[in-house]
Amino acid sequence: VDGFIYINTGLGLRAYSLFEKKQRWPEYKGFLSKSVLAEGEGGEGSIENLILSTTVEGDQIYLNVEKKQEREAEIYSTGSQNFNIQPIFPVRTLVCLDTNTGKQKWVVQTENTLFQEANFSSAPIVYKNFLFCEANFYEGLVRSYLMCIDKYTGKIVYSLLISSGQTGLNMFGRPIRESVGTFLSEKEGVLYFSNNLGVLAAVEAYSGTLLWLLRYPQAPLSSPVNYEDSERVQQWYNNPIIIQDDLLLLAPPDSPQIMAVNRFSGKIIWRRDRFNSEEKKLNSWNLRYLLGVAEGKVF
Repeated sequence: VDGFIYINTGLGLRAYSLFEKKQRWPEYKGFLSKSVLAEGEGGEGSIENLILSTTVEGDQIYLNVEKKQEREAEIYSTGSQNFNIQPIFPVRTLVCLDTNTGKQKWVVQTENTLFQEANFSSAPIVYKNFLFCEANFYEGLVRSYLMCIDKYTGKIVYSLLISSGQTGLNMFGRPIRESVGTFLSEKEGVLYFSNNLGVLAAVEAYSGTLLWLLRYPQAPLSSPVNYEDSERVQQWYNNPIIIQDDLLLLAPPDSPQIMAVNRFSGKIIWRRDRFNSEEKKLNSWNLRYLLGVAEGKVF
């Protein structure tokens, strides 16, 4: 942006000039010196869906960074044996920095609210004077919320529960993977969001009114067996929703299908499996991106 590259490290932000080969300002280092995903700290929660990104608008930069895990370890007892269960994936908060100095301007205001332990899994999009992004809670299942935040203060304007679901459980019934939805898309004041929990939603940005909700087919989630965690076979990378005329094109990571949806009604116009049975045997490990549309074809 304007001759600068911004790199979200997960813990902070670096800014480099494209032309002078130097940093724009000292690295913003956030709240932690080491990620919970670092070696020896529980890397099981790391997933392909996570995309560390940054939103730059004028003199403000918005990004999500790891913060201190407020939830303490749990003791799980079988009667004859106790297990010390540690949180295995990060909790991320949303921050705003000054584009010119890299100084922190605000942290999203979650104190004394329902969202004090929420995980902000991606950078927001900007619409008018507001930011929109996803926030998740982990309590056995995952609760996925759409958040509206004042871009000048970091105050939560409204929140909307989209759905609940699972990304996989361990033998203790605890989530094992960080839940990450797609980046939000906006068209004519309507937000489109797939939370990768089997749901696509259309929401009016200003009011937070849910216009429609679509449940799409998910890949099956296996059950945990002994020390093996439950897992869903993923066939797509985490791709933004593509808006083409009246259609939404999406290939959710939790689904085996690519689909086109009418953006006004939420009705599926067409869908197809990525593989037939023989292709799946040969290529199930090979994830794919949804790139765009050209000459009436989806790439």
